[in-house]
Amino acid sequence: MSRRLSRWLFVVFLAASVAAFSSGQWSAEAEDSDDIFASDPEPAAKPELKKKSNAMQAVLRAVAKGACDMYAPDESFADPFGADAPPPIAKPAAAQDPFLQPEEQAGPRPRRAEGNACDREPEGPPCFWREPAGRVEAPPPRSPKTRIEDALKHPTELELFETPLECVVNLIKENHRIEVQIDRKAFDDAGIATDVLITKGLKGISLRSGLNLMLHELDLTWLVRDEVLVITTSEVAKKSCYLETYDVSDLIDLGDEKGGPAAAGKRLAETLAATMPRSTAEDAPKPGPIACNTFGNVSILTTTQTREGHEHIAQWLADVRGKLAEKKPAAAPKKKRVKPTAEAAILKALKNKVSVDYVEKSLDEAVADLQERCKINIQIDKKALNDVGIATDTLITKRLEGISLRSALRLMLHELELTYMIKDQALLITTPEVAEQHLTTIIYDVADLVVYRNKEGELWDDYQGLTDAITSSIRSCTWDAAGGPGSIAGQSFRGSKVLIVSHSQDVHEEIVDFLTQLRSVTQKTPNAPPPRREPPVSQMQFLVDPRGDSPLPRTPAQSTPEPKPPADKAGGMGGIGGGMF
Repeated sequence: MSRRLSRWLFVVFLAASVAAFSSGQWSAEAEDSDDIFASDPEPAAKPELKKKSNAMQAVLRAVAKGACDMYAPDESFADPFGADAPPPIAKPAAAQDPFLQPEEQAGPRPRRAEGNACDREPEGPPCFWREPAGRVEAPPPRSPKTRIEDALKHPTELELFETPLECVVNLIKENHRIEVQIDRKAFDDAGIATDVLITKGLKGISLRSGLNLMLHELDLTWLVRDEVLVITTSEVAKKSCYLETYDVSDLIDLGDEKGGPAAAGKRLAETLAATMPRSTAEDAPKPGPIACNTFGNVSILTTTQTREGHEHIAQWLADVRGKLAEKKPAAAPKKKRVKPTAEAAILKALKNKVSVDYVEKSLDEAVADLQERCKINIQIDKKALNDVGIATDTLITKRLEGISLRSALRLMLHELELTYMIKDQALLITTPEVAEQHLTTIIYDVADLVVYRNKEGELWDDYQGLTDAITSSIRSCTWDAAGGPGSIAGQSFRGSKVLIVSHSQDVHEEIVDFLTQLRSVTQKTPNAPPPRREPPVSQMQFLVDPRGDSPLPRTPAQSTPEPKPPADKAGGMGGIGGGMF
């Protein structure tokens, strides 16, 4: 009863307030105009006062109508004012509230059923609230691992100067809202203090790359374990392997691949395994086996690797899918302009012209100057430089004008026996030994260089010829066939013919130059048909290249050798035998 009485009192008070305000305004205007309705000394002021009066009356009617609609009593309501109470103001049939939805125009909102929480006695003053037309479902909660993976992709910005590692961990937790812990047992075993000081400027790169650059100098790393991001030592991370699955159904054509999906998946796994990073260190972890299995129309890649190994696989698959996306027809709808990646920005900056004039300038000052002028992230691998006894304040004297940043860096760093590489969204100044161990996988589109047609007009692919040309002319002793770390493989993915190369940054630059020169020589006529070339051996003998999906001719060295006749045990030819003629 008290609730409904308060409703009526509120309506009466609101109406009386508006009426008093309206009459007060009207009286003031009348006094200022000397009773314009009686004497009418200024006819021009009369329409203005009428407009104001009409406006106030409209406001009064709207307030009264809205209040009565909101607090309209039902049939069981007992009027607290008794029989002398004025009847409630009825809502005109033609009145429409522009703020209501079409389905709400028919009348006031129906009352809730008894027992609802909203029908209880209010504890405070009356409030105005309207239930939304539709309920918005909250997104499902993300798992801690998913939140960490998303945070690792977000950009970060840290300006650290002799900041303890524990404080850096707290900054990351606060800025990215993820749980970060320090593996204190691993730190104690390695003799590293948890308050070790860090000096590093990170800007415009992802949290993943920032952690890699920051922790590398301390011989530390990170991994995701037990739903938290753990800062640990490299020795512990090398022993931490976990299983991961990857959906590669879009990379295997189940209908067109020769040998079926099983053979296609095997070739994909072998190609990926050939590009996995390998280290010559004795304690380096060995890459785990990679298997590809098809279940119905879904092909799954499964492998057990370290964190670095899984990151390599994810990037490898992303690069392959990027090449396939470039082959899509131009009629596809255009997407929004995408900001180039940090790696693409660095590659573009390396081609830009620069001029340097350094006289007795330290290495770190020169790097800071180039970083500011070229607008890219340039870092110094202090750990690698300390291992070879090169200080970051080593003086440089060099004057260069009108050359590319790539050439300027080569000339500057050559005198210090240093080099550079692109890693973790930054251009990293390091030693040649470290750069050779860090292999970068790049996928090259070579469809115009490997397709040939025989005399019958049938097309065939010659990946082997192109790979032999590259491995024999570009640092032949650094490829896996000669015991080196580099690898090269040809593969076709749904019509895209690519060459997958895993090698150092310098070798990739030489490969780009080699392919450019090769195209300038072989492609004299645009849109010309594939060149005619017969397979090197009889077309009756074919094998499937494990690094591609096209049948390649079997070379004489790969042909099955004929069985030798058994040696004559009684003859005097010994193990050589007597069947030489």
